[in-house]
Amino acid sequence: MTTVEYIDRCNNRRLRGELGHVPPAEDETLRAMTPPGHRNP
Repeated sequence: MTTVEYIDRCNNRRLRGELGHVPPAEDETLRAMTPPGHRNP
């Protein structure tokens, strides 16, 4: 695995517990589609 692949995996695809066990890229998409008053802390 190259450094670029490792960084991509850790930053965009790795499941994150603090994000509800979803990848950061998916969390960002979901947050963009959710009105500010309906977001969980």
